[in-house]
Amino acid sequence: MFKYETSKISWCEDKYIYNNNIVEYWNTFSNIIFIFASIYGIFKIYYDKNDMKYFYNLFLFLGIVGICSTIYHMTLSLFGQLLDEWAICILLISCIWKILKLPIYFLKYFILTLSIAMLLRPEYNHKILMIIGIISSIFLIYEYYITYNQNKINTFKIAISSFFIALFFWIDKFNNCYIHKTFSIPTHSLWHIFMAFSSYHIIFFIYQTNKKKII
Repeated sequence: MFKYETSKISWCEDKYIYNNNIVEYWNTFSNIIFIFASIYGIFKIYYDKNDMKYFYNLFLFLGIVGICSTIYHMTLSLFGQLLDEWAICILLISCIWKILKLPIYFLKYFILTLSIAMLLRPEYNHKILMIIGIISSIFLIYEYYITYNQNKINTFKIAISSFFIALFFWIDKFNNCYIHKTFSIPTHSLWHIFMAFSSYHIIFFIYQTNKKKII
């Protein structure tokens, strides 16, 4: 579980290119964009002078997603894979919880239950991610259609545009993996970059919907 390359998933990058301790070099270091986005989001909320401390946690968890993904791609271990999938799920659930304004105990119990399920049956984690991702998208689109504030609309458009660019690279890496390896195109790294950009704007969009005074 903790050993290198115990994960069965391949991400279309040659292994150990520049360092014997890093399995996928570019897929590892491209995660730094999640950490930068996390730090920038935290500072942006701080200087916005709004008492909405929960969003510090959302942006902090965006950085944790980057750290977990770094561990995963550096080792390609099953442990790293589980960390990566767990962090993404928790971030998505936390966003849904904030959109729906559910009680905090719902979030705590749901996260605990989901964490146990993902640990016991990791073969279903990708399906869980897909389901939670679809549910998140539905609620985000709903929030978009009920808003009339131009700042929020612009934030959502940036988030959704960068998401579809990321999705293109996600699909393309599976269909044209041989070409990417031949020409050393770090497709999954590009997915990380655009997905981090999209995630930042999604969290900021939710932040804007929860503000009493929209900026």
